[in-house]
Amino acid sequence: MSTIKANTIDSLNGVDEVSIPTLDKRMAKAWVNFNGAGAVTIRDSYNIAGITDNGVGQYSITFENQVPIGARVASCNGANFPDVGLGSTTVVSINTYTFAGALADVGVISFQAFSN
Repeated sequence: MSTIKANTIDSLNGVDEVSIPTLDKRMAKAWVNFNGAGAVTIRDSYNIAGITDNGVGQYSITFENQVPIGARVASCNGANFPDVGLGSTTVVSINTYTFAGALADVGVISFQAFSN
């Protein structure tokens, strides 16, 4: 196994240099795309241990490794919108609603967590 140690990363043209701490903040600490309608199934993910269906339009996402509480965003398809709870470093809740304000299961939900 090899280890690379660096303080910055430079582009091939030598113009765009990014510090490692800055780059780290730009990368998602966890993300998932899942089916929230019917049997909840994960399509693809990073650092996600699992998803619990807590009822109509209510889900809990558990992280494999702790994620700092920072910027957490979700999106979903159709005439629905998500609400992301603050949660903890190990789990976060997402509720999905119709535009009329009723909880509703959604077929495509995406969630991303970033650190501040």
